[in-house]
Amino acid sequence: MARLFSFLNEKLLKNPCVKNILSALAVATLGYILVIFTVFIGQNQWHDLLARIVNIFIPIDFRSTPVPPDVPNPHPWFNWMVQISWVVLIGLIFWVLFRSKIGNLLKAAFIPVPLVIYESILASHIENRVFLLIVRMLILIGILFYLYRTKQPWLYHYSVILSGLLVLAIYFFTG
Repeated sequence: MARLFSFLNEKLLKNPCVKNILSALAVATLGYILVIFTVFIGQNQWHDLLARIVNIFIPIDFRSTPVPPDVPNPHPWFNWMVQISWVVLIGLIFWVLFRSKIGNLLKAAFIPVPLVIYESILASHIENRVFLLIVRMLILIGILFYLYRTKQPWLYHYSVILSGLLVLAIYFFTG
């Protein structure tokens, strides 16, 4: 067994092709785990935390579930506050992460998180699906162009393309 691990360590993992394939798989796997955690768990916890903080100053019952379409939302400003503060928080985390000295693999794995968060918030405010698709593609093309011009590692490009494909899949497979 020890021989197998030494073979993997010495021969296989030093091959650049194998290393690149494993890096791409790690970015995709870790990136989508982070997206799922952030979108489904983190955003709900953030909503509840802000509702409790606001409730200290303004005693209002904030709903964590969406208001039915036939009932007017009594506090539309709260949803805006949650979304704007969530974007700012994710942006700050993203900025700190990219200023740190962690490896490119972890940075590339985190790239889909802000992209998918920003795309989902954008989708909640733009009704026209064709216009939304055009805006999304322009944003992704702009990000890819920036990464190309600043000569960033290929893992960043790959991560942006993967998050763009995820957003496109959500766009086409949801009504």
